[in-house]
Amino acid sequence: MQDAVDAMVAAVAARDAYAIAGLYAEDAIVLSPNREATAGRTAIRDGWVRSFAAGYSALRVGRVRTERGTDRAASVFVWEATIAPQGSAAQTLRGRSILYLKQVEGGWLISADMWQQAPA
Repeated sequence: MQDAVDAMVAAVAARDAYAIAGLYAEDAIVLSPNREATAGRTAIRDGWVRSFAAGYSALRVGRVRTERGTDRAASVFVWEATIAPQGSAAQTLRGRSILYLKQVEGGWLISADMWQQAPA
């Protein structure tokens, strides 16, 4: 599960929406504050394409806690993201997330991703 978080950080640094989407199950959902749920790997990829276009450029993750069963796991962590739209000053967004993962042949995929902004 830590591998999924590490892969997410690396994919954000590379601004690779396809790599991020590949971390999710085909039927995965992302629950974001004040938005409709994003459902499916393609929609998740498209959301990251839009985020990168809006200046999302870095992700730092801390304090990961994971609980694992035989074929399911959950990871909870805090994070900071840098958003630097072209021509504007960079901003830092702080949040906390929970990932629900399922084991598939060859590794783990994110089945559900829920995040919220954390207090400053």
